[in-house]
Amino acid sequence: MRAAQTDSMTSFSSLPAVSLSSNPIPRLEVLHQLVPQLLSFLNALDRSLLPLAPLLQAAGYRTLDSLVELASLEPSTRNRMYQEIIARADNVDGKLFALLESKLIEAQEGDWKD
Repeated sequence: MRAAQTDSMTSFSSLPAVSLSSNPIPRLEVLHQLVPQLLSFLNALDRSLLPLAPLLQAAGYRTLDSLVELASLEPSTRNRMYQEIIARADNVDGKLFALLESKLIEAQEGDWKD
């Protein structure tokens, strides 16, 4: 699994700049281009996390295995990844990544709250 983590981390150098509108949910044409597993994963954690889908997909999180990998990373590693994504994206609310982190920690601890 360590090699897979490294592969995901190295994909950040090719992460495109992404601009999100102030609309909290990605536009329909954007949603059609996203991986359904990613949308389901974020929606299950918290519907307000859906705007992160294009950013996570661009960072290489496209399969269920990669999402499980994301959830299994150490919080400090995930936080470095979030900072890298935020630095490369345009107009991203860092609070969404804080919410994502909170939900991932809750899920890891078996204390998942809606």
